[in-house]
Amino acid sequence: MNNQAEVLDMQEEKQLAVFNNALVTYDVKESVLFELEMSTKLEIKDGKSETIIRKWRQTAKSLQVNVDKRRRKINRETKETTDQAAKILLARINPVYESLDAKVKAVEAEKEKVRFEKEQKEAGRLAGIEAGIDALEGVCSYGLKYNLPAADISDHLKKLEATTIEDDVFEERSYEAIARLESAIIGTKAALDNRLKFEADQAEQARIKAEQEEEKKRLDAERAEFEKKRVSEREKQQKIDEQNRLDREALEKQKREIAARKKADAERKWLSMIFDAYREHRQFIMPEALEMNQAFDDALNAEIKEQENARKAQLKKDKARAKLIKADKKALCLVLNEINEFVSDFGLPVIKTDEANKIVIDLLEYIKAGIKDSEDFVEGLV
Repeated sequence: MNNQAEVLDMQEEKQLAVFNNALVTYDVKESVLFELEMSTKLEIKDGKSETIIRKWRQTAKSLQVNVDKRRRKINRETKETTDQAAKILLARINPVYESLDAKVKAVEAEKEKVRFEKEQKEAGRLAGIEAGIDALEGVCSYGLKYNLPAADISDHLKKLEATTIEDDVFEERSYEAIARLESAIIGTKAALDNRLKFEADQAEQARIKAEQEEEKKRLDAERAEFEKKRVSEREKQQKIDEQNRLDREALEKQKREIAARKKADAERKWLSMIFDAYREHRQFIMPEALEMNQAFDDALNAEIKEQENARKAQLKKDKARAKLIKADKKALCLVLNEINEFVSDFGLPVIKTDEANKIVIDLLEYIKAGIKDSEDFVEGLV
């Protein structure tokens, strides 16, 4: 027993000597190691305790670095001794560091978890606000779509005016949402006013166009009726002219027949006188008969000559009239062309009322119809 106790004492003394040598070799104090070992009993409860533990962990880390640095420096000379000493020291230091480091890392992990959850919650909150802003933007911009009917814009304006901005949805961006909604209401009202004016203008234009089309139909019907009457009158005039021509030819024929009958009657009278004279005196009274016949021939020739002279005079008169008609046609065509060009190039004044606009349209239509009718009349001049 005594021998064993002695051996144990010797071993303890040896270990103590080695430990003391290690303290000297690596310039470490026992009190520092003791305090480090005592720090493993500390727990992180608040910021102050966390700071203390972080401080002791840093102290342990510094001792680790210093011991290892010192060990490498003297390793070549006393490698076995220094390694053993370092092992003895690190056997006490490493558990301390690992214990303290585990506690700090656990707290850091918890903090990271809390931070991550907080960030996720904040991201979700911001995403919800952004989704609300996007939805509001879609609602605000609907009434400003292109070519939207006034009734749809009006209905949407009512929805906008009934929309409320809830603080629990938009939170710190509530003022932004309110400003956007107010701006959308103002813009939608302006769009509604513009659309109502546009639709009123379109309706008025449609009404004017319908009236113009109706007026055009009426004018076309009147023009067609006028054209029908003009054609009828022209045909009637052509029939009258044809009848006059036939009457003139019949009169000429009648005159020729009368002249022929007169000549035949004179010849019969002359022959009768000759036969009477012959029966009475048994002789011809040739000189008297010849003189009578000559007188008849002279009268007949005079009548024929008079008729021929009248025909030539009428022909000359017709030629002169045809020449005048030709010149008049040319002059009238120039006048009608100038009037037509004036009407075509005529700039319409600014008309304020439908009644005045109708008067101008009727006037131009009547002028154009009159020009066309005049052209037909000019063409029919003979």
